[in-house]
Amino acid sequence: MIRVSAFPRVHVTLIDLAGVTGRKFGGAGFAVDALPTVVRAEGARTNALDGFDRLDARGRADVDALLMRLLGRTDQGGVRLTLEAAPPQHVGLGSKTSLLLAIAVACDRIGTLGLEPEAMRSISGRGGASGVGSHSFFEGGFIIDGGHPWREGESFAPSSAGPPRESPPLLVRARFPAHWRILLLLPEAAAPSVSDEAAFFARNAPIAPDAVFDVLAGVYHGVAPAVAAADLPALKKALAKIQHRGFKQAELAAQPVLVRSLLSELQAQDGVAAGLSSLGPLIYAIYAAEDGLARDWVLKRAAEHASVCVADASARNRGFETDQING
Repeated sequence: MIRVSAFPRVHVTLIDLAGVTGRKFGGAGFAVDALPTVVRAEGARTNALDGFDRLDARGRADVDALLMRLLGRTDQGGVRLTLEAAPPQHVGLGSKTSLLLAIAVACDRIGTLGLEPEAMRSISGRGGASGVGSHSFFEGGFIIDGGHPWREGESFAPSSAGPPRESPPLLVRARFPAHWRILLLLPEAAAPSVSDEAAFFARNAPIAPDAVFDVLAGVYHGVAPAVAAADLPALKKALAKIQHRGFKQAELAAQPVLVRSLLSELQAQDGVAAGLSSLGPLIYAIYAAEDGLARDWVLKRAAEHASVCVADASARNRGFETDQING
C-alpha cells in the first residue's frame, strides 16, 4: 500500500494567446506547501474508489478514464484508491492536475509500470495550455513553461478541453525564496467564477499581439528575476503589471466585485505582492515572513471582503511525496 501527497500550484499567468511567438500558451507559477491532495492506493481484484464523491461529475469521469489508461498497461486486476484529502476544486489551485498525477504515481508504484515523469504527464491528459501544474508536481519551485507549437487557425482552449499532443517544455525552474510566505485567500462559499472555461477562452482569445510581448517582458524580466533575487518590491511591481495585460486582464475582469476590490487594495499596500491565480477566484498575497504587520493587514482586508484565508504557507521547492504503508 502506498500514499502519494501532491501539492497545489499558484498560476501567475498564461503568456501567448495570439500565436505571435510561434508558440501558444505557456505560463508561469509556483508550488505551495499546503492543502495537499493525498491518495492512498493498494492492489485489488477490481477498481474501487473511496472518498472520491467529493469530486464533481467531470472529475470522477477523468479519474475513471485515467485508470483505464493506466491499468491497460498491466495485467494487474485493479486498484483500490482512497482520496484522503483534497483542496477546493475549480478555484485556481490546479487540483485536477495534482490529483490525476498523484493517481498515476500511485498506480505506477503499485503495478510496477515503470513510467517516467514524461509518460505520466502524457497519460494524465493535463497540460493542454500551461505545464506549470505538471512540472511543479514533479519539481516544485517557480516554473515557466514553453507552451505548445502554434499552428495557424488553431483555437485557444483550456487544459480541460482535451489532452495535448505533447507536454509543454520546462524552460525555467528556480527555488522560491524560503523567507517569503503566501496567503491563499478565497471568497466564502466560493464557486467557480468562470463556469464554462472553453466558452471563456473562446470569448477572450486571441488577445492583442502587443499584450503578448508585454506579458513576456513581465514574466521574464519582471517576475523571474524578482524570484531569483528575492526582491519582493520588484515582484510586487511585476505582478501588478501582469494583472492588467493579456489574458489575465480578462480573467480578472470576470471576477466578482469583492475579489477585484480586494486585489486592488492588496496591490496598493507596501510589503505585499498579490495576484489572481489562474481563472480565480483564489487570490495569493506574498509577504516577508518577518513582516507580521503585512500579514495581519492582509487578513483584515480579506475578512472585510468576505474572503477566508485557506493557507498561510511557504512555497514548495520540491515535488510530490510518497510513503509506504504496512498493513
